[in-house]
Amino acid sequence: MSGCSVNLSRRHKILLFVLLGIILRIILAIPSFKNPEKSLLCGSDSIQYESLAKNLVERRLFTTLKPPGYKPEGARTPFYPLTISLFYRIFEDRRAVICFQILLEGFTIFLISLFPNAPYLSSLFYTLNLHQALYATQIMTDILFTFLLSVALLSFFIFIKRNSILHLYLSSFFSGLGSLTRPIGLLLPVIFLPFVFKRNKKHTFFYIFLYLSVLSPHIIRNKIVHGQVFFSTIGFLNMLDWCAAPTMARVDNISENEARRKLKEMVKNRYGLNKEDIEFAGDIPAVARKFGIFGLKYILSHPFPFTVEVVKGALRVFSPTELMIWSIYFGNGDASLMERKGSLLKNLFKGEFKKTAEDVRMFLKSPFAVLFFYLLLFFAIYYILSIKGLRVLFKQEKETAVFIILVILYLSILPVGAGSPRFRLPFEPLLSYLAGIGVKGLKE
Repeated sequence: MSGCSVNLSRRHKILLFVLLGIILRIILAIPSFKNPEKSLLCGSDSIQYESLAKNLVERRLFTTLKPPGYKPEGARTPFYPLTISLFYRIFEDRRAVICFQILLEGFTIFLISLFPNAPYLSSLFYTLNLHQALYATQIMTDILFTFLLSVALLSFFIFIKRNSILHLYLSSFFSGLGSLTRPIGLLLPVIFLPFVFKRNKKHTFFYIFLYLSVLSPHIIRNKIVHGQVFFSTIGFLNMLDWCAAPTMARVDNISENEARRKLKEMVKNRYGLNKEDIEFAGDIPAVARKFGIFGLKYILSHPFPFTVEVVKGALRVFSPTELMIWSIYFGNGDASLMERKGSLLKNLFKGEFKKTAEDVRMFLKSPFAVLFFYLLLFFAIYYILSIKGLRVLFKQEKETAVFIILVILYLSILPVGAGSPRFRLPFEPLLSYLAGIGVKGLKE
């Protein structure tokens, strides 16, 4: 009887956290409900994903451009635009997409509670994560990708514990949908494969086959439309824009934007490209590949500066939040706010405490100061507990702990120069899971 009571109590707590998470995200979404333009704060990415969805509805074309003279999309993958196009078709309003993403967040909170031996506090950490909650208000792939990856991870955890072939295949299927949502997930199953092979060699082939089968319609579409076999050109573009450019900026002591212009000019001259080739490189696979090859050669010729940029990018992924986005979302975007925050942190690390105190005094005048310090405190506790939870898990289930470390490293290192707190969103469920285990470990 007591065991039954405890289980019911836990279910009630999880349900409460799900409802609290949905309510909190609805409150945060009020500015985007009042002014739908507030849901496009990820700039060109948000705008182009919406353009893809609307073109699917209005023209049945997968492109960000309007005909005539349109170019089929080559960089972005189709699952997110296809998903939100259903809401544009029915409701003709991006606020419906925001409501859908808020509901997905509720499901993710529930999924975290199903992770192996997850304390109920794991779901609470995710519920109270305002950085994660903010992106439910944005037209962007992050929330859908986080949900799909959470399903894939949960299924894989169950496979590891029970050797359940059904859950192995579910993990493969949802990993495929995740990659079709964000190409960064394309090589993630490589991390899964050693664990699959160790437990069930016979089904390793079927795991790979199912994953590739989910990706294959998009690859076939690219072959038909572009005449080449590829998944996405975004990796080639990022090799130049977010790997080579930050490296060149460091080597030549110039800005990253200047480095990008310089590199593209070098690519243009090296391969005899024109202005249109450079502008629409993402939609021209042969040109995108030249970007990637040139970028790769550059970083291989400057390995140490590139390594520094990889480390810097990964560290940025773990910074609490992008305060400027909050400032734009709830206000008009105060540039001095970012300058003051940067000065505060710089003086603090330099040990200039008088200047730091002055920065704090000025910073506190901003209405976003309370939010900033809340997030700073939340993430300080969150990260400490996550590390504690990882240590506890490593002692209890070493294999699961190693798997989680590899997933987090993959998702935090791969962005390189593009690294920002937004790239942490897909593995926030894992950090929340570990933080809950950390609290449990402290109690014990």
